[in-house]
Amino acid sequence: MKNVKKSTDLIYYKIYKNNVSGSDYWNWAYKLLETGIESNQLYMLASMNESENEFKYQDYFQRTLNDLNINKPEFEECARIFVGELCLEILNNSRNLFDVVKDIFKVSVELEHPLYLSNGSS
Repeated sequence: MKNVKKSTDLIYYKIYKNNVSGSDYWNWAYKLLETGIESNQLYMLASMNESENEFKYQDYFQRTLNDLNINKPEFEECARIFVGELCLEILNNSRNLFDVVKDIFKVSVELEHPLYLSNGSS
């Protein structure tokens, strides 16, 4: 269930930032299916075409959340997971270091510079 929570937090970060797309919902559904989670609503979401209306994706996403009893996470929780993913990008050298650090800084500003992002304390 840890991967489900992580995937859900990451898509919700995009939702909070108004930067979510149909392919994000589709990818989220496939990640859940890969973990063995089953639900009729999840199958419907995963079987949608890329050309589907964004509102239809949102509708089936919400239906899936309700079906699986997944609660909406808080923004800060989602942002922390997103920062963790950005740190993995640094470790994996999968993107320009300065671009990743710039993204981490943006999240830090959004969260009003919490201590856990600056010195490891929580």
